[in-house]
Amino acid sequence: SGIATIIYTSGCTGTPKGIMTTHQNLVEGAEIISNYLNMNNDDVILSVLPFSFDYGLDQLLTTIRVGGTIVLHDFLFPEDTLKTIEELKITGLAGVPAIWNRIVEMKNNTRDHDFTSLKYVTNSGGKLTRETIFRLMDVFPESKLYLMYGLTEAHRSTYLDPSMVRSRPDSIGKSIPNVEIYVLNKEDKVCKPGEVGELVHRGALISRGYWNDPVKTDEVFRQNPLIPCETIQSEKVVYSGDLVKTDEEGFLYYVGRRDEMIKKMGYRVSPVEVEEAVFKMNKFWSVAAVGIEQENLEQEIFCFVVLKDGAKCTKRDILHFLRNSLPSYMIPKEIIFKEMFPHTPSGKIDRALLRKEAYTVLHETHSVHQDGARPAGC
Repeated sequence: SGIATIIYTSGCTGTPKGIMTTHQNLVEGAEIISNYLNMNNDDVILSVLPFSFDYGLDQLLTTIRVGGTIVLHDFLFPEDTLKTIEELKITGLAGVPAIWNRIVEMKNNTRDHDFTSLKYVTNSGGKLTRETIFRLMDVFPESKLYLMYGLTEAHRSTYLDPSMVRSRPDSIGKSIPNVEIYVLNKEDKVCKPGEVGELVHRGALISRGYWNDPVKTDEVFRQNPLIPCETIQSEKVVYSGDLVKTDEEGFLYYVGRRDEMIKKMGYRVSPVEVEEAVFKMNKFWSVAAVGIEQENLEQEIFCFVVLKDGAKCTKRDILHFLRNSLPSYMIPKEIIFKEMFPHTPSGKIDRALLRKEAYTVLHETHSVHQDGARPAGC
């Protein structure tokens, strides 16, 4: 079918790219997603995400498909959103980690609200911490929580059944209906359970590629390597650039972006591993680790953190904690405290801006050393 939209990626790891989605992509996506969310014409969906974000566009198209009602709402203050859920008897709400983190901060202020109308909440666009997941389930105890994974090039790839969230809170689940997920190594062989490989999307929802960029399209949209060469059949699959692994039962776990992996002392470090270690201190709402290349081509880890309200912590505290829980090559060179993180229009952490800030800090530190001054201790 013909091209319906050109949706631009958030650009959080590079220059935004225009992705050509077809009418068939949009119709199939609305059908698959509304079916596994069990939506119907009685649904009243609260839309807080921009329609320029494919996850936000989902709210509109799935609601139209089932004949429900959609309420447009600017997410500025969590309290306003919670009041709207109660007053308009909202049945479904989709959000990203930045939204859920702000809502669970208000946990003690939500007890007077009635959220019994809310059938489900969904998360995509980034991984939630275990603490946020469990606190979100406390805020909306009668709602089903769907943890989902998607990429704009193929819309939606996986979801975790709500019944599995408490037992597998770190998982992104299994493939959605009409989609098959491969985990492939560099030789395009299927990875064994526990082996890290690239998530490859096969089946429905695959877009037409990148607008005016045939080279990049050919890099990401490739012939299915698991179809025998002697067959005439041609089938495109999408190489996501995301590294994942499966457990023995086939549940998927996100490891990190291939192009964000940090190379240090001969090791490949996932930023997610560093972030999860810092989160275990239970003092931060947001954590982001990035790799910064130095003049000797070795990378250093810079870790940005946002403290919870009322929490107290120093760089020294964090580094001491990490030295007892991580190998030396995973210890950040620098901890940078921020009041809030920059976000892309789709609500994801803008890692490109954080990386620029880290480069500035690294340059300033280098300049101090060049001048012979001793850097301040933490």
